Amino acid sequence: MVLTCPAAWAKLAGGRGLKPVQWPRGHDGDETVEFDGTAGEFRPYVEAEESVAEFSLRAVILGSLFGVLFGAVSVYVGLRAGLTVSASIPIAVLSISILRAFGRSTILENNIVQTTGSAGESAAAV
Repeated sequence: MVLTCPAAWAKLAGGRGLKPVQWPRGHDGDETVEFDGTAGEFRPYVEAEESVAEFSLRAVILGSLFGVLFGAVSVYVGLRAGLTVSASIPIAVLSISILRAFGRSTILENNIVQTTGSAGESAAAV
């Protein structure tokens, strides 16, 4: 199967585990390129052989604190304004910055904090 797509889309596809597209000099970005749909070799961000911290005490505590804090805010705004918003992105950004301030952290710890905080906040919004 051959797909034609704008050049900008093909550039984005190169960063998603697909074959990167080699561009000739002088392209204007509006031409189309042919992409055969085959993916390159998949490489996970964390290798299976690595042993990195994921389910740590600080990740669970920080996620729980974020869940309580953003849950209370969500309840207040829900009662006051009549709508609630998701706090997943603010929790993710805060977890990255706070865990970096604590010292070494991993992407998996950030994932636990964001998931725990988002679940707590979502339970309060229901």
